[in-house]
Amino acid sequence: MSFIIFVTCVILSFAQTGIDNPSTKAHCKATFELEVKRSDVMKPGKHKLICMTAFAEEMRREGRGHFSGIDIFFAPKTAGGHVPKTPGELKKGEYATVNLMLDKTNRLTQVNMTVVVPGSTVARTVAWKAEDLKKYFSNVDIKGKQVILKSEGTYEDAESESERAILHWDVDVNVSVTSDSGR
Repeated sequence: MSFIIFVTCVILSFAQTGIDNPSTKAHCKATFELEVKRSDVMKPGKHKLICMTAFAEEMRREGRGHFSGIDIFFAPKTAGGHVPKTPGELKKGEYATVNLMLDKTNRLTQVNMTVVVPGSTVARTVAWKAEDLKKYFSNVDIKGKQVILKSEGTYEDAESESERAILHWDVDVNVSVTSDSGR
């Protein structure tokens, strides 16, 4: 009887550590949609990136504009089926990034997104107000050198007369964070 209790306790302790829990394992499933409706410099049209690979790097910038955070790079497969293995390799083709800007206590203060596709590069601050951070980015968990992000939302440029772009994202990622490469 005591052996059964011991085995049960061991099994429960493994379950609690998340060893067999897929939600705690490294993974990436992300879709970014960019629609350029009006622009003097970007090619109008719709683009969709389906990404199954992600990299994350610490971001620390010193000087007048001191800030820190995490850059998450998302890579789709190339037309030839190649999946980039580094952020540098990723930047040679289509990609998306999510910048998680953090304060000194690691609290999320701002989120920027960039989508790069042929003919268009769109970079926007998609959340900085408390209500937007809560609505779109309440499922961010940063633990040591690991970041988990689940977010879905849409950002639309409606105020500019010369440019109008819509960004939609659906992200579920759990990835290790490496040191800043000094880009």
